[in-house]
Amino acid sequence: MPDTAMPPAGMPPAGMLPTGMLPAGAPPAMPPATPPAGLPAMAPAGDAAPPDPPACTLLVCVTCRAGRALAEGEAPPGRILHDALAGHLGALATAPVSLRPVTCLAACDRGCAAVLAAPGKWSYLLGHLSPALAGDLIAYGAAYAAHASGAVLPSRRPASLRSVVLGRIPALPPADPSPAAIPAR
Repeated sequence: MPDTAMPPAGMPPAGMLPTGMLPAGAPPAMPPATPPAGLPAMAPAGDAAPPDPPACTLLVCVTCRAGRALAEGEAPPGRILHDALAGHLGALATAPVSLRPVTCLAACDRGCAAVLAAPGKWSYLLGHLSPALAGDLIAYGAAYAAHASGAVLPSRRPASLRSVVLGRIPALPPADPSPAAIPAR
């Protein structure tokens, strides 16, 4: 019969790790990131109200293999990119984008891949990305969020991202919630 006794005070339940600890064999945590140029560093915690959520989302394919085979247990490059972005965003006082992991953006031979999207704006499929571009991706996301339609000219993007757009998708028209817009049955 398994032991169902509670662990001693201050100890995690069996199989659980305290916050900040990694299981044996896990890759090391990413070092603290410095914010990209032009974006503020994270302010110390205080009594301030939480900031509004970012106006746009950066969706990163975490299963992306960047067109190559992976060794047994190797983290996909897309997961590494996502984690680098999370580290950079965590160092900011106010994140210009929210980060969301997704699976397969169907750009496997052009990975790592991500999408910048926001309601009412063009969405952009980006490819040929790497963790080294995390800061530039966040700066691009800030420019995208600030633009009314999301259309950021290549000359207004960080130089490293001028040729990463694989495609753009027009914004969907807003849904019309009026009773006249609902078809009769």
